[in-house]
Amino acid sequence: MAALLIIFLLITFSIRSCRAGNQLELVSRSCETATVTSKDDYLKNYALILQHMEPEMFRNKFALHEAGKPPEKLHVLSQCTSELSSVECAHCFARISKILQACFPTTGGRVYLNGCFIRANNYSFYKEVTSDADCKKCGVDVETSHDFKLVFKKMMPKMVHKAPNNEGFVLFKESSNGTTVYGMAQCWKILNKNMCSSCLSNAVDLVYRCLPAKEGRALKAGCYLRYSTSDFTHFTNVTAVEYAIISFLIYVLVTATVCSLAVAVGMRVGKMAYKQMNPPREWKGKEVDFAALDQAMKFMQFEFSTLEKATGSFNEANKLGSGGYGEIFKGALPDGREIAVKRLFVNGRSRSREIYSELEIISKAQHKNLVRCLGGCFTIIDNFLVYEYLANKSLDCILFDPEKKKELDWARRHRIIMGTAQGLEYLHQGCEVRVIHRDIKASNILLDHRFRPKIADFGLARLCSHDTDKIHLVNNTVAGTL
Repeated sequence: MAALLIIFLLITFSIRSCRAGNQLELVSRSCETATVTSKDDYLKNYALILQHMEPEMFRNKFALHEAGKPPEKLHVLSQCTSELSSVECAHCFARISKILQACFPTTGGRVYLNGCFIRANNYSFYKEVTSDADCKKCGVDVETSHDFKLVFKKMMPKMVHKAPNNEGFVLFKESSNGTTVYGMAQCWKILNKNMCSSCLSNAVDLVYRCLPAKEGRALKAGCYLRYSTSDFTHFTNVTAVEYAIISFLIYVLVTATVCSLAVAVGMRVGKMAYKQMNPPREWKGKEVDFAALDQAMKFMQFEFSTLEKATGSFNEANKLGSGGYGEIFKGALPDGREIAVKRLFVNGRSRSREIYSELEIISKAQHKNLVRCLGGCFTIIDNFLVYEYLANKSLDCILFDPEKKKELDWARRHRIIMGTAQGLEYLHQGCEVRVIHRDIKASNILLDHRFRPKIADFGLARLCSHDTDKIHLVNNTVAGTL
């Protein structure tokens, strides 16, 4: 019974993970050019608006709200595509609202993900059908067959006609002579039928210009239209499977609950009897003291304005990378220290065990070749962790020093490689809490054959084969020393 439940849970989890990755894919982001006089006030208004919109997005998959006073009164509108569930829409909104925030201190902007849309500005734009910022996104692959153009031209008018009469949303599929084209049209809910029809007609004119591309999107002020020769709508087909799985799980769980209650009562009675026979001893475990960490954070809190200035308002030019939990930017403090700022994809009200666990683990890893945590910044909208910056360089066989514009000699390459190996060896074996780097690229370094034995001595050859019991996995960076 337990094995069957695990199998079904894994299936459900894999389906939702696949869907989530597709829905959160960034399609387009654009920012206005005009700026506001008080970014801090604009951010406060934005945070207030998000608090009102979050429950609405969960309930209705659509929300709009305003805050502030003209001429810098902020207006925000967001909507998810109709096939998303309430939970999926909430995830999409959390992601897209953070991406939009990067447009400030301009008056606003637009962001399109595969699963949702958001727009903000300092005027009421809610019923705009078109605007100067409208654009198209065309795929690079082309299809020049006559059947493809025929199917495309046949499908578009049907979508424009059907969507306004179907609450502004339609998924479509058209085939002829073995050629199939898939389509999706979505109008923002604030538009009436005539406005929706007008917006989609304009959107069709835009995607026509993508031909003969196999895929195209029209990103309009009031609607979104997409076509493709690939079935990007396939995730809607798994909805019935998900519901069937969930229904089965509910049936199984309800049935199992009756038996579990009896077992739980027996275990509880047995536990009480055991405690009476064996007095409790002092707990000597190493669980994270979250209350102490929360108190400690008060003594290493960075101001948001300090991090914003250090990173050039989180300029894309300073972006070092991104992952499933956040984005990392390079910056410099007023005293000249270089830092790496991680902006986490969780809002201020959700700062919790993941953040504290990472601080707890990294604080125990002190080594000349490791990213030391300097502190953090927690706001209503964003959470940030601040690390000491260590520059990483390429360790392949064409290592190049950009400052001296020449290749590094083997003696310096050797020091870099050995430094990297020592840092990894320390994390793997010497640190109080054993840590393995999330992206273990060191094992794939193209090393000269003379250095392979020495690297193996420092544990790189054993990283993937070592017993993983009680190993913590965190997003640390190891750097060699020049």
